[in-house]
Amino acid sequence: MIVEILESRSRAPSDDYWYNPLAPESAAGVTVSEETALNFINVYQCVNLLSKTLASLPCILYERLERGKNKAIDHPYFQLMRYQPNFETTAFRYIQTKLAHLLTWGNGYSQKVFSRGGQVTGLWLLPPDRVTPKRDNRRRLVYEYRKEDGKVKTFPAREIFHIPGFGFDGLVGKSQIGMAREAIGLGLATEQYGAKFFGNGSLPGGVLVHPGRLKKEDKQALRDSWEDLHKGSKNSHRVAVLEQGLDWKQIGIPPDDAQFLETRKFQKGEIASFYGIPLHLVGLLDRATFSNVEHQSLEFVQYTMQPWITLWEQELQRALLSGSSEYFFEFLVSNLLRGDAATRSEYYRTMVNVGAFSINDVSEKENMNPVEGGDTHFVPLNTVPLDAAIKMGAQLESDPEDDDGMEQEEDNQRVARRAVEERRKIASIYRPKFEELAGRIVRSEVREVTKLANKHLGQRDNLLFTESIQKFYDEHRSWIVELITPLWLTYS
Repeated sequence: MIVEILESRSRAPSDDYWYNPLAPESAAGVTVSEETALNFINVYQCVNLLSKTLASLPCILYERLERGKNKAIDHPYFQLMRYQPNFETTAFRYIQTKLAHLLTWGNGYSQKVFSRGGQVTGLWLLPPDRVTPKRDNRRRLVYEYRKEDGKVKTFPAREIFHIPGFGFDGLVGKSQIGMAREAIGLGLATEQYGAKFFGNGSLPGGVLVHPGRLKKEDKQALRDSWEDLHKGSKNSHRVAVLEQGLDWKQIGIPPDDAQFLETRKFQKGEIASFYGIPLHLVGLLDRATFSNVEHQSLEFVQYTMQPWITLWEQELQRALLSGSSEYFFEFLVSNLLRGDAATRSEYYRTMVNVGAFSINDVSEKENMNPVEGGDTHFVPLNTVPLDAAIKMGAQLESDPEDDDGMEQEEDNQRVARRAVEERRKIASIYRPKFEELAGRIVRSEVREVTKLANKHLGQRDNLLFTESIQKFYDEHRSWIVELITPLWLTYS
């Protein structure tokens, strides 16, 4: 049942949805919690960048082959993580929000909804401040979810998809905001100071000195009239007229004297460093050059995004596939590593020349449609295995040297031997490709026949099973011909 998850979806969340009245105060005098921290633009910028970057990477479910992998498009979990974890949320929004929970609260929770057959059909996000992992009396892991009415519902571990961040017990991640509370508090205090500074007309605080003694009501009236004339940015730089011996004494410290701008810049860099984000991605370009920005972007993928990607892939494997070795999830990071057109062109050329990519592989990576016959992999014929080259060299050394008097028969024999070696070389190169296709054909046949047997023989409908098998093999033959013909023509 997902009633508990949908209980508040009939109304818009209020401003105090994430309110934590027990949030501690930083040394700067500002209350810092997981929700107030996002009011600090630098924290919001980092959390937004990391969560959107991960959410933009396609999360693909693959079937593991002996060598290589296939997209498991027919598997129900493929659609779940690639497009729609539940009927209200896209995969992008789901991953973005859950990673934002991890980057602030240190934990991301979802309720798993099961079909009657035990398969997960939906993942519903849970507010991290309402979920508490704990051990029951039998030391089993359970999750307590506090509903809006204050009642607590306990879920067994198998019904919750929990991704913990960094922590010391392996069960609950530590609050990221709590670990950076003082740095965030200083940043928020600096922002508040700047806002009040400009709100007071871009002038620091001070006092009005009167030579005489004023009554209480006269003091208040003087203060009110002064603030009405000069408080606020719209009233800044207005001319002040002082009467009756009044004098203005400045007692505040101007922002430049307190290194206000330097402090704000330092706080931006400190928060970015806390989240592992290169400075140029948060607008600090002081040390950025054309030569090092590309390397910093690669470091962002390798050292910042890759740990999060690995964490997600392993937790998805554990929570949805129960550690299965037949299938696995993988985020596609190739888009983050794309260089300019010249660099990509050189990379593709190299991969095609060594037989790693086909023409259609390159087209797919460039978001282009495939071409007929473009699935064939090519290799240069002047490249042979080392042991074959040594063998060919030994045979050539044993042949007599060519001269004008060499008989035609000996020349023909040498040509024939070389032709045989070339054929053997080509056969050795193409043999693994034919074996890979044969394995793919057999696995497809076993999978489909097993599926039909489970469907029809379980209902004891032998006639329908026979008809389905006949139809399958009619289509299977055509598929085999289409699959193997391009490779066979190239080999021939």
